[in-house]
Amino acid sequence: MFRPFAVLALVFSSGILFQYLFPIPVLFIIFAALIFIVISIIYTRKDKIITAYILLGIAMTFLGMLHYQNHQTIFSDNDFRELLRSGAINSENQYTIIAQTISPPTFFENNANIEIDLKQISSSKVNIKSSGKLFMSISLEAESNSQTLPERGDTIRVIASFKLYKEYDNGNYYKHWDYRSRKNLEYSIKVKDTRAIQILKKRSLINPINLANVLRKKVLSAIDSNFNDLKIAGFYKAVLLGVRDKELFNENYNLRTSGLYHITAVSGIHIGILLLVFMTVFRYIYKSRNKRLIASLVSLIIFWFAIGFYPSVTRATIISAIWLLALLAGRKIDFINVLGLSAFIILLANPNELFGPGFHYTYLISLFLYLFLNRILQGEKENQFKDYFLGLLVASVIAFLVSTPLNAYHYNMVTPVSIIINLLVAPLLAILLSFAFIFIIFSILEFPFVGLLAVVQSLIIKAFQFLVGLGKYSWASFRVPTPNIFLVTLSIILLLLLYLIWSKPKPRLVLAASFSFALMLVIFQPFSYSPPDELRIHFLDVGRGDSIFIETPSGQNMLVDGGGSNSINDYIGERIVSRYLWNLGIKKIDYMILTHAHDDHTGGLWPVARNFKIGEFWENGLNSFTMVNYNLLIYYTKSQCETMIVREGFQRKIGNLEIFCLNPPVSSEKPAMPQNNDSIVIRMLYGNSSVLLTGDIEKKTEKRLIEKYGNSMESDILKAPHHGSKHSNTQEFIEIIDPQIVIFTARNLGFIKFPNPTVLKLYNDNGADILRTDKNGRILLKITLSGKISYETIKK
Repeated sequence: MFRPFAVLALVFSSGILFQYLFPIPVLFIIFAALIFIVISIIYTRKDKIITAYILLGIAMTFLGMLHYQNHQTIFSDNDFRELLRSGAINSENQYTIIAQTISPPTFFENNANIEIDLKQISSSKVNIKSSGKLFMSISLEAESNSQTLPERGDTIRVIASFKLYKEYDNGNYYKHWDYRSRKNLEYSIKVKDTRAIQILKKRSLINPINLANVLRKKVLSAIDSNFNDLKIAGFYKAVLLGVRDKELFNENYNLRTSGLYHITAVSGIHIGILLLVFMTVFRYIYKSRNKRLIASLVSLIIFWFAIGFYPSVTRATIISAIWLLALLAGRKIDFINVLGLSAFIILLANPNELFGPGFHYTYLISLFLYLFLNRILQGEKENQFKDYFLGLLVASVIAFLVSTPLNAYHYNMVTPVSIIINLLVAPLLAILLSFAFIFIIFSILEFPFVGLLAVVQSLIIKAFQFLVGLGKYSWASFRVPTPNIFLVTLSIILLLLLYLIWSKPKPRLVLAASFSFALMLVIFQPFSYSPPDELRIHFLDVGRGDSIFIETPSGQNMLVDGGGSNSINDYIGERIVSRYLWNLGIKKIDYMILTHAHDDHTGGLWPVARNFKIGEFWENGLNSFTMVNYNLLIYYTKSQCETMIVREGFQRKIGNLEIFCLNPPVSSEKPAMPQNNDSIVIRMLYGNSSVLLTGDIEKKTEKRLIEKYGNSMESDILKAPHHGSKHSNTQEFIEIIDPQIVIFTARNLGFIKFPNPTVLKLYNDNGADILRTDKNGRILLKITLSGKISYETIKK
């Protein structure tokens, strides 16, 4: 069967991918596209239709390349970015910003996040009309609350400063930045209180977005009124409307490890079930088939507006809308063609969506479910219940097989438990959304029995929470290094070939074995890592914090600190540090070192301890259990490895690498709170080279070290104490160490200047090469046994 829209999407997306990987000049693309279109027309006139279609397909590939290139040029270079580049506005100053909100609020910890479309920037010196999307983060720690937040479509005035969202530059290891880049959200503004936001204009009442906002607000209010348990209410909001408030935040990790994160993000399965509910309900209201279809389509669009145009909902809505419109037109429906047309529409709107994990999940899982369910269940009509459960089992297995290489690549996670859980998700979600449909109508019309519906739905949500709770068990999931993209692609291709030759037993067996082998390589990755020939030290860009990863030629490695912040979340440790290590192929950390328990050193370390096997954990024994991040780190390390108390005099040899601890003194007494001066200081010797890692020591400890060790501390490479603070880095200390290279793990916080300009001058005057994670991104030092030192940085 010829599927024109599927072919169109395939060749168009191929052009986007090719231009992304191998950029070609625009003029050449235009010329090539025109040539192939003209030749295609010539062959059409000669009745050589197949040849004409092939040539037209090649032309569409070039048009895909052109569309991607134009999108990067036109939509990326907006007025706002140009104003920052030209210096017309300064990211460190505050401005009065007028903008329109373009998304409903989403919640992360104690922050509400809203996407806004910039209209005007003004201050005492400038008054500029501008354009561009921004990410507005609003703190909810003050007396304000989510009820006072602006709604989607409001025009607002806010006083704030601009901040580049792309904060951490560790090369291509930071996949989360892709999401912001695809949405053209490179900058953000931080608002300390909702009272700093003035709503200038509400969207018109007759506007469909405002009507959806009113509906959304009414449903949320009904949920808050009828569900006494905040956790159940939070879970229900997420499943029904994609609202992820702080009540659900603590379940984020278990949602991922159980394979159930998608049910709280409103994905294709929600839209499919809701469409089935709409069609069933309207069957009792309208006798006319077309009226049922139109009513279902309108209901689906209203739901789409109420949710907020999130990508997963948009994709599923477009697919469903095309299917409904085809039915209305009386056309024979081919689901693969529907998928192809919807993909083409989405890529036409934004070609960058091709590189998003959500796009991969939606289209690959939908395609393979359709193919294999039709093939395996063909002719199975003997027993309705048997067929239903067989269909669930097949769907669960296929979803697992397709999603596993995608999960491994995008999220470094494999979730075997999802095979079992997915058997229950679809029926439970169908029941919950059916009750939710009635609950919403009763809530809007203020009918009685709403509370009774809430009780029934609470029981279903508790069943979901039980399934989510399975994610905390070690057998439910495990983390894996990032697989090679070609291996991921190969596994998908092998699965497709398996479908194509399904009717031939012998080739089917060979392909099934080949696919299984490829999947095992993705999961276990026996050849993912090989030790370097030299000593490698990676200074990661984690903002104002330390995270230093050391690779040795002997195959053992070491992680010193993990960055982080005073917020208790896994952002730095999960998305920055762990992701970087997984992309190197790391499965185990042999030595994890915490210099001291301040949050910018330990906040990102506990997620790493959760994600990796740890051989030994080193700390100074002076840290306080009043530090929440430290408690989490101890929780994740104590059950899997030995803890070593490391102080002055401690030594360890790892291959040719010799390690000496110079601080804190053995006689140190435990303070009430962790102290900078108690930081573990490590001096490393490798062949003819030396490296000094200083943690956050200050002048007092620098003076003690000088008095005790003097010139014997001289080192080729120095990690500047305390991020380059003026309370450290004395001239005497710098002269004693006399480094060739000094590295600052720093980030300018505005009111705190790291590194301090005076400190920078001292190192400059001493003749050291200065490297900074805030300016250079990730810094990679390479040291050979003969003493040759070289380095690579992300930014020059």
